[in-house]
Amino acid sequence: MFRSVPPVRWFMRAVFWFRHPALLVARWRDANALYRSRLELAALSADQRRDVGLTLTDIRKETDKPVFGEVSPWAPNALHEAARQAETGVKGEGEHVITYQRSFYRDRGRADLSM
Repeated sequence: MFRSVPPVRWFMRAVFWFRHPALLVARWRDANALYRSRLELAALSADQRRDVGLTLTDIRKETDKPVFGEVSPWAPNALHEAARQAETGVKGEGEHVITYQRSFYRDRGRADLSM
């Protein structure tokens, strides 16, 4: 379940978030919002799932992912950048290490925004 990360990287991540307490609070709130959204997704009835175009397998796959493995698509850009910096340890342009599966929110997009 947990991936193996060297203790130095854990320490550097902790230092990063300790130095940016406002971003840490924003990250915590974002993870909480993502968790609640996944709970609501899991609570959809069969008719609602069919309306949205999701199968039970899609929903289980999404709800089984850890909420701290990704930043929600609706999070501010500053939070996306901070999460990237905490993960890679670089500032600005750099190699982004993806440690999660892409969310179906990003794969499918939002139909109400594409009109």
